[in-house]
Amino acid sequence: MEKQYSNKQFNLHCHSFYCGHGEGEVDEFCQAAINAGLEVLGESEHCPLPDDRYGSTRMQYAQLDNYIHDCRAAEAKHAGSLIVFCGAECDWVDEYRNYYEDELLGKKGLDYALLSVHYVFDENNQEQLVIRGKPLGTAGLSRYTDKYIKGLESGLFLFGCHPDLFGMMYRQWDANSASCSRAIIQAALELDIPLEINGLGMKRKTDMEKEKHESQDFMYPVPQFWEIAAEYGVKVIVNSDSHRPEDVYGEGRRLAEAFALDMGVRRVSMIVRDGRPSVV
Repeated sequence: MEKQYSNKQFNLHCHSFYCGHGEGEVDEFCQAAINAGLEVLGESEHCPLPDDRYGSTRMQYAQLDNYIHDCRAAEAKHAGSLIVFCGAECDWVDEYRNYYEDELLGKKGLDYALLSVHYVFDENNQEQLVIRGKPLGTAGLSRYTDKYIKGLESGLFLFGCHPDLFGMMYRQWDANSASCSRAIIQAALELDIPLEINGLGMKRKTDMEKEKHESQDFMYPVPQFWEIAAEYGVKVIVNSDSHRPEDVYGEGRRLAEAFALDMGVRRVSMIVRDGRPSVV
């Protein structure tokens, strides 16, 4: 029997200590979700790669089986109180497509995968982390956009995480950022894949505003991006992107809920089908 859940009843974007820069055990996130009144929680650690690429900020490949074990143990422990899914947030890299599909979603049996783009190549063919490196020029913005759309087109992902993350390094709204946004949103619309308003970004944004007393509109979520998303009618999901148990439904998530309401976007619901989440 299928049951439908509103977006307010679930959080599918969570990172425990396994992600490499989070805090807390998987079971602590589950307990936080129960305390917050959620009915569904999805753990989605930053996906490890077989060669531990990005290993300084991601789960190690050797930890993958332990992570899955902890998720399944929590699923059994909280049966009847909370539905627990085991997923992964995957940086799109063309050469790992088969790994994501055949090993993670196939052999390892993860319940879902999420798309993200955190790294782009610069003009020297060196990968840089979007949220830390030097400013993202127009060529880098184009590479980010192409990468994100390729990930959407793969058909492997439940939704696209923080599609407007580019705002961290392309810190102006102009014809280039508008074009990038429309291309990503149009692809998501045609492929019927939701895009995410991210609670962690919302928290970071408001924290920076408090500290600097100035607008941080370039921070994700980027308002102009979501105005276009509302115009196109693309499906939207709100998640916490929690890296600590207390953030499962903390300030960032509440701010993101209010932001989504202000933007007038079309929020998704979730149905569990064949033991896996499906967004509608």
